[in-house]
Amino acid sequence: MPKHEHYESGFGPLYSIPLIDVLPINPNKAEGTLQQMPSRADLDAILPHHGRVVAGYETLLHHWRILRQELELVRIELAEAKAEAKRNRP
Repeated sequence: MPKHEHYESGFGPLYSIPLIDVLPINPNKAEGTLQQMPSRADLDAILPHHGRVVAGYETLLHHWRILRQELELVRIELAEAKAEAKRNRP
């Protein structure tokens, strides 16, 4: 996992997706940049005028979380496969 924490800051106004405060732009670099993400107040403010933007943001955030979980599983499987290969070396 990247070193940066994704602090949750409430839930989205449409789908109740957990929101995050920051998202690393370059998580693989030691000096990664953090992007401030929209807050619940930000989303509430634009919801009456741009509901599709809020819906899209929450949907993308949901899928981003799913992909992060899947990536972590792949990393675990890879580490296990490497450890197994190391144990089986002659």
